[in-house]
Amino acid sequence: MITKTPTTTPSVTVASLTFTDGTVVHLEPSDVVVFVGPNNVGKTQALRDISTKAATDQSTLVLSDIQFAFHGSGEDVQDYIEKSGIVTKDAQGRSRIDAFGVRADLGSIWHQWAPQRLDWLGRLFLRESNTTSRLTGSDPADSRNFEEQSPFLPHHFLYLDRNLEETISGHFHQAFGHRLMVIRQGGNKIPLRIKRSSKASEPPPFDYNNDFQYLMQSTEPLSKQGDGMRSFAAVLLDLMTTETASVLLLDEPEAFLHPPQAELLGNLIASERRPNTQLFVSTHSPDVLNGILSARASARVRVVRLERQDDVNYAFELDQELTSTLASDPAMRYLSALGGLFHDRVIVCEADADCLFYNSVLRVPSVNGGTTPDVLFIHTSTKSRMHTVSRALRESGVTVDAIADVDLLRMNVEFRRQYEALDGIWELVSEDVETVRNWVEGLGPTLDVKEALGRLSEITSMEPTEFSDVLELRNRVRDIFRESSPWARIKKEGTKPILEGEAGTSFERLTHELTAVGLWLVPVGELEGFCDSESGRGNRWVNRVLARYDLDTAVELQCARAFMSSVWSSQVRSGE
Repeated sequence: MITKTPTTTPSVTVASLTFTDGTVVHLEPSDVVVFVGPNNVGKTQALRDISTKAATDQSTLVLSDIQFAFHGSGEDVQDYIEKSGIVTKDAQGRSRIDAFGVRADLGSIWHQWAPQRLDWLGRLFLRESNTTSRLTGSDPADSRNFEEQSPFLPHHFLYLDRNLEETISGHFHQAFGHRLMVIRQGGNKIPLRIKRSSKASEPPPFDYNNDFQYLMQSTEPLSKQGDGMRSFAAVLLDLMTTETASVLLLDEPEAFLHPPQAELLGNLIASERRPNTQLFVSTHSPDVLNGILSARASARVRVVRLERQDDVNYAFELDQELTSTLASDPAMRYLSALGGLFHDRVIVCEADADCLFYNSVLRVPSVNGGTTPDVLFIHTSTKSRMHTVSRALRESGVTVDAIADVDLLRMNVEFRRQYEALDGIWELVSEDVETVRNWVEGLGPTLDVKEALGRLSEITSMEPTEFSDVLELRNRVRDIFRESSPWARIKKEGTKPILEGEAGTSFERLTHELTAVGLWLVPVGELEGFCDSESGRGNRWVNRVLARYDLDTAVELQCARAFMSSVWSSQVRSGE
């Protein structure tokens, strides 16, 4: 269905995308749409489908339907092209237009301004930028006689606009510490060159020295630099110099870039694109995504995660509020929580040590079944953040599991939030949770005051050389007071006392419901219980275990292998 909006500057944008699973995403002309997901799910193909549909009637693979919105009338298009291009007459007296690199019969505009087929107008309003074109996009471009020919290449617009050149050069300097310059004395070519700065924090003056020999001596060809510099510059040129394109398709902007430059480029993609440009980005990079979401234009960002099963592409649009929370929370940004969008599966843990140990065990072939797991372990540093990450990723179509120490059960609010974040129904477990919690807390403290003082006395009588450092001393003292809680016994002895006690039946039912949604309570109570013969806690304990034991064969780690095998072999699927 055609959509017409009176305007003096015509444009074409995508009104809606329908994926092969039937999901429809309705779009606004100023949206930034980011396709994310694991490998081979159709991110790049979605961009190709849009490009194909803009110019032909050929069938598409990831998108079963694409609706375009046409803003302005045929008169607006013809007027705009005539003002921006060069109109000539052919031998038959027909008007021919040369505008923005497009040469066509001016009269054919009336036949092309239709939603079913843009034909050559598609080349006018849609621009593609892929990894191949970006490496050649930094090469010198053919010059033009701008009095008789309209500009259409990024180099042309940069040549004509010194302010734009300086803006792009500033962004380039921010990324690499060097200036990007257009050489205007290149004859039939327009070269781009870089001017190196001795101090990255102090950009050199942006001068336009007319001494061509000096310019050649003091600068280097961009086309001779590394792929990262060339690709970064080409993305900026495609993004900021396009005059007519109202749809820009940008595939893998992170290609050839290190993470800091990738995140900066993501920020620039969202904040520096030309006004009224609808942008589609396909990326494998959490850094690019973080950069896009942190930009000033992040309110217009639509993140769509793709999955594929057989020939069907499934689309999940991220909740914008949750996405904004993950992107704006400094802790979540540091932990790269959004990186989970690019994997088949995510396992959320409380601490970094948990992630390191469970990930190491999962890499054992007998645990993972002989295939390399496409899984990301994310730690949230605290139990209170686990539910935020779990819910955001689960609602985005990611298969999410969470592993927590057994004492998560005593934290009523955090436990319920985590369970419901994994699509659990609280009414199914609330009674059993209460039964188990009351039974554990009825055990009472495991240490009285006399016993605690005795344990402290033993520690204070030890020689300083018996401790590796002050952290070990602190942990030994802390362990004494932790044991005063009945939950300390459960964390130390594991779930066996509960199963053998009066709450055993309730705990079995509870465990069944929890694992059904992907919430796993550590059967040995806490991480260190998988090998209690080793001292230390957290990373110190993990490092000792990894250094001293064969993860594949050590009898001491049999429980750990069995636990991770159960987690990995479970068939919990997001959204089910």
